[in-house]
Amino acid sequence: MTKPIKTYYMNPNNMGDLLNELIIPKITSRPIEQCLNPMHFDLMGIGSCGSSVWANRFANPSLHERAKDCIKIVGGKLNHKPCAIWGTGFIRDYSDRNLKLIRNNISFIAVRGVLSKNIIEKSLGNSIDPVLCDGGILASELILEPIDKKYRIGFIPHFKEHGIAGEIGLKQLMDQMDDAVLIDLRNEPISVIKQIAECECIVSSSLHGCIVADSFHIPNIRARISDIPGSGFKFDDYYSGYGIKCQELVIKSASDFPDQQLVKDNYQIDAQVVEKKKKDMANCLKQFIEQNEL
Repeated sequence: MTKPIKTYYMNPNNMGDLLNELIIPKITSRPIEQCLNPMHFDLMGIGSCGSSVWANRFANPSLHERAKDCIKIVGGKLNHKPCAIWGTGFIRDYSDRNLKLIRNNISFIAVRGVLSKNIIEKSLGNSIDPVLCDGGILASELILEPIDKKYRIGFIPHFKEHGIAGEIGLKQLMDQMDDAVLIDLRNEPISVIKQIAECECIVSSSLHGCIVADSFHIPNIRARISDIPGSGFKFDDYYSGYGIKCQELVIKSASDFPDQQLVKDNYQIDAQVVEKKKKDMANCLKQFIEQNEL
């Protein structure tokens, strides 16, 4: 039996984090095994869990003291086995922290964007040269058959924002439109990816809704319908990898929902750049696995 790659990722029942279980095996031809102990993973994958390998990341002084004993808390002896960060990002800006790695031999082969790279370089005291992208950009590799367009526009709320989407009338708006669809990230990931691919354009308050749309070269726009944690920083981080600053569209009611033309007019990401990032993300992952015989 092929040895699984021990992969660190969260599993909150939404498509973004669960992409690890589909994309990493697709790229490496290896199964993965979820590992929630930051001392023992082989690979940290898709998600906003980039702070998990750093001590002293806590703002609360009492937690600072606990962080000093982080190695004891998460597994005892220092693990010297090579491991990698691949496409992971931070949920917020940790550049005000005195971050120290809890493991040695971590290779930063890919991080979500320039902002994550800057945090890491400040903490390490030296430069790194990772691929700048999120692993979700490879979502299109999971769909082999041609996908016909069914919807003019798709709306993707963050998985924690479905109640808010109903409160401000966006669910009702989607129901009223014959050529629109509300996409639920809590559904089975492949079905979610196919639904996104069936849309001509996407409005999303979920980062991975935008990333999967980018993977299929579907014009999309970053929406904000609430102030959930990470709703700003992780978007800025991802887009920094393309050298752009993508403005958010604030939606407070159904009347604020954009039309298809506005989404297309504001879309800035070049298809050729996306294709290069796909190749770079796949290649750096395969090379790390092969070179370290994981």
